[in-house]
Amino acid sequence: MRTILHGTDYYPEQWLDQPQVIEDDLALMRDAGINAVTLGVFAWSHLEPAEGHYQLDWLEDVIRRAGDRDIKTVLATPSGARPPWMARRYPEILRTLADGRRARFGGRHNHCPTSSVFREKVRAMNEQLASRFSGCSEVILWHVSNEYQGTCFCESCARAFRLWLRAEHQDDLDLLNRRWWSSFWSHRYSDWEEIEPPTPHGEYQLHAQVIDWKRFVSHQIADFARYEIAAIRRHDTGTPTTVNLMGLHASLNAAELVAVVDRVSGDIYPTWGLPPGSDDGMLHTIPESGDLFRNYAFSLAYYRGLSGGQPWLLMESTPGTTNWHQVGRLKRPGAHVLSSLAAVAGGADSVQYFQWRQGRGGWEQFHGSVIDHRGRKGRTFDEVAELSGILNQLHDLAGLSGVADAAVILDTPSRWMINQASGPRNDGRRGEIETAMRHVDSLTRQGLTVDVVPSEADVNRFSIVVLPMVAELGEETARRLLRFVEAGGTLLVTYFSGVFDRWQRLAEDGYPAWLNKAMAVSVVELDQLAVGETVPIRWVGNGSAVGNGTAEKPNPVFAREYCEIVETGGAAQTVAVYGGQFYAGSPAITRTTVGKGTIWYEACRLDDTGLDQLVETVVDTSDPGAGGWVLPEPWRGFVRSLQLPLRWMARRADSGLLVFLFNPVDAPCTVTGIPSSPMLLCRAETVGTDAVRINGWGSAVYREAPPPATRIRGQSMH
Repeated sequence: MRTILHGTDYYPEQWLDQPQVIEDDLALMRDAGINAVTLGVFAWSHLEPAEGHYQLDWLEDVIRRAGDRDIKTVLATPSGARPPWMARRYPEILRTLADGRRARFGGRHNHCPTSSVFREKVRAMNEQLASRFSGCSEVILWHVSNEYQGTCFCESCARAFRLWLRAEHQDDLDLLNRRWWSSFWSHRYSDWEEIEPPTPHGEYQLHAQVIDWKRFVSHQIADFARYEIAAIRRHDTGTPTTVNLMGLHASLNAAELVAVVDRVSGDIYPTWGLPPGSDDGMLHTIPESGDLFRNYAFSLAYYRGLSGGQPWLLMESTPGTTNWHQVGRLKRPGAHVLSSLAAVAGGADSVQYFQWRQGRGGWEQFHGSVIDHRGRKGRTFDEVAELSGILNQLHDLAGLSGVADAAVILDTPSRWMINQASGPRNDGRRGEIETAMRHVDSLTRQGLTVDVVPSEADVNRFSIVVLPMVAELGEETARRLLRFVEAGGTLLVTYFSGVFDRWQRLAEDGYPAWLNKAMAVSVVELDQLAVGETVPIRWVGNGSAVGNGTAEKPNPVFAREYCEIVETGGAAQTVAVYGGQFYAGSPAITRTTVGKGTIWYEACRLDDTGLDQLVETVVDTSDPGAGGWVLPEPWRGFVRSLQLPLRWMARRADSGLLVFLFNPVDAPCTVTGIPSSPMLLCRAETVGTDAVRINGWGSAVYREAPPPATRIRGQSMH
């Protein structure tokens, strides 16, 4: 039987002097329904207490004893935190800070990824682990390092950066200078050795140099991961590998790391229950509506998109609270089951925790855990055990690829460029993540399933693709998108897309680069509005101009913050115009037929009502392909009528499509008109033939058969 992993990080090395604690922990894990344990993440000091003296017996013993209780092992390589002896003997392995100071030993992830000494130590350790546990049936996955992150500015990294630049720019310094626009402020380079990593107290205004440095850092970390995996593969060629990503963290291009490993995995720590404007725990803020689930669903869709629609692994979450959020709020009763079910509905084949037992000391002693440092069962343990029973009922989800109607592109280099640009607005409201989130949310409210994908992704399995503030749009990406449209797809492009080339120079032929000719739309000027300032938007013909039976739309709706003034050619149809400012009457939304498909251009940041009206029109005039929309009627009509705080998600199983309903707030809610009977209720109860009362933090799961088709543009296949 296929299984959804229900696992936890475990640190037996912290309790080696109390062997009964480890024995009790493994027994309690079995009682809680835990079927996977992650070991060795921060164990290097115990695995190699002195240079060249390896002690792996204790680790093998824990793996064996866990296996005796039907608990499999996710085995980590320990490069995320090296032992003190190594830093003392080889100080060159420590990172150099941006100001040139060498870091002292401490913390974690403070190694230099370029250091040949550190790489050799990692190789030796990984080979020890792989040779010892290759063929061990209890080890099911290699967890390579932990949350790769950070930057080193040492001379070794600077030399490697220059070598990388020579390869990137064809060993042509004049070409680099032209691409970097280095004549600005007299920054033109005359020798490769003059180029240094950009730092706040040095070069940081030459945008292309900063962008290339970020690309180099991502390359170097991915190369380090590749090096780690190569050491494993010398002894173990079969066990899959993963690296746990850090959600929307943009210090690295996650698409590069994903290409190195076999399975996509990541960590998510949402701050359930905090008020609007609070840190959401996922590198964003809770929206004014207080709807944190919107942000959480976006993170799930991001991991699903990185995995190409294949199942991914939720490698870390907290069963309770964290120690690093601004406010360490406990999950309310039911919130853990709800958030974990949502992860599974969002494509995860695992729910895993940091951490099993609370440590008595150290930086994370107040971080949530399944049991406390005394080993006591409590409310959290009970909810984890409850979740185990639920996951067992959903086992036929495991291993199946996802199906999505739409894709929203989130491009990491574009995010780098938007956030380091000097302008066009500097008030913290550039909002590329918020723009992407709002489009995912609006599409979801139209009853569509949505993946968040990198710009390199194959979009042919979708019916609708959105480019939300994808500031750097390469020629090859644009060509793939145009082929998608010509074959019948729908493309929605927003303001501030295709503005830059690869080196953050303004697009030579105007923007949206590479698409403006096909769209017959070109941006002339960009107006920025003050916070609270709006411009009315009026639908041409009261919305009837979009045709295809779309209902008329009320006027007005409003634009805020971004308002582009555009020129249109004959092929572009104006769908809405500005109703104010000196550009009143000029196009705000356009539609262009290209081949069998359509490109829409959203030249302004619409308010929520306006965006929902636009997305409704885009969806209603799009071709879902031979397989139809993933969510069939009457379910699609039902979820389109849902009101906040209720949320829905869907995932296919062997026996059909599973539809999940969530109530992610404290207050109960009664839902009527549900098309079928529930298969699973969590803190919910039926109150009629087509109604359910979902208590605060409750969930309900329904089955709809048959399973949906996998959509490829122009055909349909199961």
